[in-house]
Amino acid sequence: MGALRVGVLAYPGCFASEVFGVPDLLTIAGHVAGPDHAGYEVAIVSPRRRVIASGGVALAVSALRDVDVLVVPGFEVVPGIDVDARLAALSPEVAAIRAHAATGNAVVSICVGAFLLAAAGLLHQRRATTAWLFADELAQRCPDTDVRAEHLVVTDTGVTTTAALSAMYDFALQLIHEHSGAGVARTTARIALLDDARSSQTPYVDARLLPQPGNEFSRRVMRQLDQN
Repeated sequence: MGALRVGVLAYPGCFASEVFGVPDLLTIAGHVAGPDHAGYEVAIVSPRRRVIASGGVALAVSALRDVDVLVVPGFEVVPGIDVDARLAALSPEVAAIRAHAATGNAVVSICVGAFLLAAAGLLHQRRATTAWLFADELAQRCPDTDVRAEHLVVTDTGVTTTAALSAMYDFALQLIHEHSGAGVARTTARIALLDDARSSQTPYVDARLLPQPGNEFSRRVMRQLDQN
């Protein structure tokens, strides 16, 4: 097995931590696995020459290339944001996501990066998740998508979506497990102080921040809270 090629798609306003979180954990996993393991080749890629992440952080990016896994970070969501306008401004990235998916290789979104996957048409008739706070909006935008608001990571036929920021590590540990084995994943989690046994967003839900009571998402989350 050769090195796993991972590309992280950087774009204006993306969260820098979600750009570097997965590569950093894969770097640790590579050290744990040792020099005889094929490891990971990671690149920060973009269709743009210059990318300024959320908080004004300038990112060094490489041109788009063929990768085995394309990771799409999330972006800053503030009250009153026009998500449609935000997505329209990211049409080069949406096109890149769509083109990558057409090759049959894996696509992964972190948090509200799921909205970019939705704009690229990748969530059609698939199961998906996103941050619990925005799952209701994703479900409204994608009525033919089975939004699993309680899940941390959902994979459906080559398309993976995750919950909010720290769920990128849940995904990364799964990836390490698949590529490097359970022992490497377990040791990487211990070194990085990560919980490799959690399985749900439900314990993190703050009911006061949920959308207005009465919609299906709120009822679903409240049922999960009651059960747990």
